[in-house]
Formats: sequence, C-alpha cells, structure tokens
Amino acid sequence: TGAESLSVFTGKLDIIWQRKQNDKPVGPLTLTGGGLLYPTSRKRLKIFDPNTGAMVTRIKTRGPVQSGAVLCDSVIYFGVGPFQNELVAYGSPSAKTLWTRQIKDVAGGPILWKNRLIIGASDRTLRAVDRDDGHDLWSIELSGRPTAPPSLAGDLIVQPTDDGKVYG
Repeated sequence: TGAESLSVFTGKLDIIWQRKQNDKPVGPLTLTGGGLLYPTSRKRLKIFDPNTGAMVTRIKTRGPVQSGAVLCDSVIYFGVGPFQNELVAYGSPSAKTLWTRQIKDVAGGPILWKNRLIIGASDRTLRAVDRDDGHDLWSIELSGRPTAPPSLAGDLIVQPTDDGKVYG
C-alpha cells in the first residue's frame, strides 16, 4: 500500500542538502542499509549519507553499474554490464570484491530475501543465489525479459516481464 509516514506532507519540498557530481548516474539510486548508493558513468559506485549528503566511500567497478544495489551486513550486491555481465558482491569494510557471478543484465537490481539474492535477468530467468558465495539455489524460466527488479509481498516474489506477464 506504500510507505508510511509519521508526518503530514505540507505540499512544500524542503531541500536539506544538494551535491554537484562530475559524473552522471547510470543506474537507479538506491536507499539501503542507511546509505544512498549512486552508480556513476565513470565505473564507480558512490555511497552518500542520505541525511547530510556527505560521501561515505566510493568503489571502483570493472564496468558500469547497470542495476540498483542492495547493502546488507557491510556487503554491497550490484550488477555490472553490459560487457562484464556480472553480479558482484563487494565487501565495504574490506574494500575488495568477495565474489562475482556471470549473470546477463541484472534487471533493476537484486533484492534480499531470507539470506538469498533474488534476481531477474535478461536471459529470461528469475533466480535465487546464495548471498555468501553466489551459487544458484533455484532458477525459473520466464516467457519474457524482466522489466523491473522483483518485488516482495511477505513470502511472495513478484516479477513483471516485457511480454505483459506478471509472475508470482
């Protein structure tokens, strides 16, 4: 039904911070784990404090970040493409890649569910991979390509595709 808010929207937007960037965003901005993840056109994933706009860190990636990202237990998961076609697990305190997994064009970004990453990919699959090492837990074939990241409603995973179908 949407987000809940304890305050009433007055119709006026109060900007609390702004920041000039030299590189453009190439994927969706993601608010997760207390950080704002900003994928850039210069093969970097920047992380900002969403309350102050201060840069927390930046990660150099092997290619353009093509998906949203999810942050859990100091590990950031994101898709890199189009030439690398990888799902990447990056340890933020260790500043190193923990594992990569070949997955063609992660659609929208992974979501985390029960210690699994759920990913829709342009190879017409919806899959779950173990977040610790990236191995497949299950996979299903879809009739079309995912058009957005999967969504969760309790234990129900929902995935739309470009042929007008919604899987749940």
